[in-house]
Amino acid sequence: MQDRYSILPAILLDSILHLDILTRSWTAKEFEQYFEALMDSMNPYPQKNSVLEMDNASAHHFDGLQGMLEVRHVSLFSVWSLRDLTYFVGACSSCISLLIHQTSAL
Repeated sequence: MQDRYSILPAILLDSILHLDILTRSWTAKEFEQYFEALMDSMNPYPQKNSVLEMDNASAHHFDGLQGMLEVRHVSLFSVWSLRDLTYFVGACSSCISLLIHQTSAL
């Protein structure tokens, strides 16, 4: 049986800022912990890594998210359409696949 992964990347134009890979589905608590770790790599606007863009999935919006962003002065944009997200995921899938293979080889 083939392993399945739940992958959550924070992708920059030239690299991956933060990445978590689980062998199960994400829970709300794990998603919140992911964001807490991601915030350590974010900077106040308008510095580099100061804008967070994600799709509008309800699972991505938890109680306390806005406060977590405001404390760090990080801007949030939730503007992705399904078409944009599909294109983005397709463009990034080979990069993520390579990372998984490299990690599993360690």
